[in-house]
Amino acid sequence: MGQTLKDTAILIFSLSAQLEAERKSLFGKRNKKSSKGFFDILINRTHEIATSTKADVFVIDESLQKGTSFGERYANAFQELFDQGYTKVLSIGNDTPDLTASVLEQAVDRIQNNDLVIGPSTDGGVYLLGMHREFFNLNEFKA
Repeated sequence: MGQTLKDTAILIFSLSAQLEAERKSLFGKRNKKSSKGFFDILINRTHEIATSTKADVFVIDESLQKGTSFGERYANAFQELFDQGYTKVLSIGNDTPDLTASVLEQAVDRIQNNDLVIGPSTDGGVYLLGMHREFFNLNEFKA
């Protein structure tokens, strides 16, 4: 691990393992304990990968999210980190088991010289989104 980047944060934006298990019964509705255990593993793995980078890491689950809609909660999480003084924020979820430390480190490196970094997913969404504070507009992002 190299020198820490004090202006770059990684945001792990997700639900807690408990809430994930309640919403997604992966192993049947009667086996929420196994689902919770699975999500605990995913969340811990994601955190380990994120902490292997040069950036500071923040986990923002439903207990820390502010807002009513997904867009509002997600935008507010970015804004909170920018308000703490970070000039670059990279966001990932807990639902990308193929994410590697190498890929995340590449994203951290790329956000240093780019306004926006996007990791597209095969379902048409993104598994990673990063941006500079100057590029971020809270109201537009909420929309």
